[in-house]
Amino acid sequence: MEKKIYFLFLLLLFVQYGYSQVFSIRPGKVWYNSKTITPVIGQFEEGDLDDYFSFHFDYYAKNKKVQLGLAYAFYRGTTGFKLKTDFWRGNATAATTVHRYELKGGYNLLKSSSGLKLMPQLRIIFENAVATASFSERAYIDSRIDDNYEGPIFVDPFDSFQILPGLGIDLDWNYWWRLHFVLNVYHAWGHKPFQKYYFEYTYDGVEQPRGEWYSDGTGWFLSAGMGMTLFGYQKEKAARALRGKGKKSKNRKRRRRL
Repeated sequence: MEKKIYFLFLLLLFVQYGYSQVFSIRPGKVWYNSKTITPVIGQFEEGDLDDYFSFHFDYYAKNKKVQLGLAYAFYRGTTGFKLKTDFWRGNATAATTVHRYELKGGYNLLKSSSGLKLMPQLRIIFENAVATASFSERAYIDSRIDDNYEGPIFVDPFDSFQILPGLGIDLDWNYWWRLHFVLNVYHAWGHKPFQKYYFEYTYDGVEQPRGEWYSDGTGWFLSAGMGMTLFGYQKEKAARALRGKGKKSKNRKRRRRL
């Protein structure tokens, strides 16, 4: 409850003092690769995609160079492995929902007078993973699936909290009136597992070491969507008009000198 109150306080603070605040909704994808503790025979490393959804509230300083923002995102925590076999390609399970509360800051590399912003961005992510199931058997592999492998697969999800960094780039295009097109990609580095995966198996009838993997929030996150300026639009419009008048007066002075 205290976390929600603190998040709301920061949100209201930005609304009060912000010059140009943009609220956006951004669906996207997360590219993850489960980390291996003990591999199984025939395993290979390859990432996979899952759905990712986020809400953003961004505040731009008066010079429109500095960006500060808040974000909330959620996605399914999936863990699994892949195999090079003729029939069976591996297995994966999502038994955790990951909630992210993010503080982010960026710096606009383009001219502040344009409607386009391109910002390298740093994030501090407060991640709360919630198990949606308990430790359980999720599959049993036998000759119906593959002739070589046999044994049960287990998933072990658990509640977890961690603070992790993220680094990426943000694109914001104010193409008309209050409307924005927004695009973001960033990488996050997790360090605390929230779900483990086990495969207790035999290969060609010979018992093998138990395969084990985990997920910890590491991955690439891509989102794109639409946004709208909520407050400060009239101030921003007036500032643009003022900058336009300044440019006109400078042009007139140059003409007179000529």
